[in-house]
Amino acid sequence: MDDIFGLFSQRSGLSSSAASMGLSLVSKFLLRNAEPQRASGFMSMLPSSITNMFSNDEKKRFTSSQENVSEDEVIDQISKDCCNGDREKGKQVYAEAVKVIREKTKKGQQEGQQQQEEGEGFLDNILGSLKGRGGGGSGLF
Repeated sequence: MDDIFGLFSQRSGLSSSAASMGLSLVSKFLLRNAEPQRASGFMSMLPSSITNMFSNDEKKRFTSSQENVSEDEVIDQISKDCCNGDREKGKQVYAEAVKVIREKTKKGQQEGQQQQEEGEGFLDNILGSLKGRGGGGSGLF
């Protein structure tokens, strides 16, 4: 399912290797901030091309503990690793990554995987919990 990387690369304007790194960073950020049960469900909905990038230790950590990582931290990391330090581009890449991940995980739900109440996806729940914590300062949601 490498089409997610191609789609993201096209939309974000990143090279394929930078797009791969960007999607991995955003996915890890979302999984680290999710409650373990939600992280487990969300991880099962992500394309294997993303989850295969995580080590077994990372996967175990995602499904056993919840962290409080701010949006600013992940945007800074994306800016540094994928955008030559350009923070504005990092914000755009982050927002586009969330959109692409949302599209891919909702598509999986429509195919009958892990239906949530009222059609809310795991990603929507994770993003909603980030808003409630006040930990994200960028206002991208």
